Amino acid sequence: MSREAALKAWATRRARAAAQQAQATSDGLTEFCAPARFWQDHMDRSDDYEALEAAEVRATSKGVIVRLTDEQLSELESDAEFYSYMGVAEYGFEYAGLISSAKATVKRIKALEAA
Repeated sequence: MSREAALKAWATRRARAAAQQAQATSDGLTEFCAPARFWQDHMDRSDDYEALEAAEVRATSKGVIVRLTDEQLSELESDAEFYSYMGVAEYGFEYAGLISSAKATVKRIKALEAA
């Protein structure tokens, strides 16, 4: 298999996984698997903790399944992008896990938007 074919196959598998991971529900909400560490941090800093807590569907080994409005998803993406640009050297190793989780959140949201 050529490199181009392998990359195309990989991109197709990734898009399918993202589509399965995030599905539009009948009530207009988007079901999304957010990394647990960043999701908890996002909730803790949110002004609307109760609404975000109510959005949780269930916990999985890969994160927390949540049902979000477009506005909530956009806010989560903005928050994750901010943290993903933080440098471990600048903020210290105690933030390494949060930064890594934020980067994973951004990747999952971008994959959702691409699908």
